[in-house]
Amino acid sequence: GQVIAETRLPTPPLDGEHGALSETHNRIALLEGTLLTWKKQIKNVLQQDPEAQLKLGLNPTPDTEISFWKTRANNLNSISEQLSSKPNRRILRALEIAKSTYCTDFSKLCREARKARDEA
Repeated sequence: GQVIAETRLPTPPLDGEHGALSETHNRIALLEGTLLTWKKQIKNVLQQDPEAQLKLGLNPTPDTEISFWKTRANNLNSISEQLSSKPNRRILRALEIAKSTYCTDFSKLCREARKARDEA
């Protein structure tokens, strides 16, 4: 979801929290579901178009464009910080160890997000 113009990546309960991840197969399925949610959220941020208002026939001001780029930078910085957090690194590492097929695509998407963050 989004909170104060920042994309928040949901994190499932980890080991020892509410017993939600006790079985390996269920654990991996839950983590893959989390990764798919993150992927969708990151793609939504990357697909935002700075010219969307122009395409709708509106006449945005320069302030509107500045606001767009600030919001985009905030979102991408927030995503980057969250992916770098210890709990989320644990999730990514667990999926790598399990040889999840989702890891390769997600790594590519993370590189795109880093590039977009540098541009914003």
